[in-house]
Amino acid sequence: VRELGEGGEESGRRRKVMNISKEDLAKHTNKDSCWVAIHGNVYDLTEFAVEHPPGAESIWELCGTEATEVFKAVHSEGMLDDFADEKLGIYVG
Repeated sequence: VRELGEGGEESGRRRKVMNISKEDLAKHTNKDSCWVAIHGNVYDLTEFAVEHPPGAESIWELCGTEATEVFKAVHSEGMLDDFADEKLGIYVG
């Protein structure tokens, strides 16, 4: 993971924006550390998985992957606005 610099304001604190490679993403592949790339960003869905209405398994299957197509099949891109706190950085593949 490589830092790009300071990000925007979120909840009154500054957040580092990271460039996340395919190799970095692939290190987070299980229910203890579940990162998923969607629409060019990487999200830490570790805690959310158990709250996911269809069940955690559908999230855990995507850990460590680029999952835009799977996400788009059932969700709108706007839904990701609710996951600003889980957004880790930009997926660079």
